[in-house]
Amino acid sequence: MYKSSFAAITLFLNSKFSSITNIYLNKLPAGFTRPSFFVQLIKGSSEDLNRNQYQNKITWQIAYYSPQDQNGNIDLMDQLGVTEQLHQALMEIMKLTAPDGTQYQILNLDAEFRDYELYCLLGLETLNTRTEPNYDLMQDIYNHYKEG
Repeated sequence: MYKSSFAAITLFLNSKFSSITNIYLNKLPAGFTRPSFFVQLIKGSSEDLNRNQYQNKITWQIAYYSPQDQNGNIDLMDQLGVTEQLHQALMEIMKLTAPDGTQYQILNLDAEFRDYELYCLLGLETLNTRTEPNYDLMQDIYNHYKEG
């Protein structure tokens, strides 16, 4: 579920922002390359819906790190522009599809500004169907019933 949803996010980011080639997962390395995206798992949960289905909800945090000038200042207009494009593109599609075919419904998208970076919280949901148990069926029934 987590690996598949991250793959769906990565596929989406690569298709919409092909010029930004670096996508980091859960930890930014020292001296990371800008511009880049940082994707971090915030939380995930599963809930039984009925005997055959369960629902997975996943929240990812996506941050865009814009280029810096020679003084280390970020390009705020670039950051706002890319984040706005990201937000609009996600709201237009309403679903992300992973390479394995799993579809994730976009539940919500929130943005917050902290530490001079703009973060997007992306809520995803998918429904899964449990595999039916496979039982050996009885082939022949012998009844040795005698009256009386």
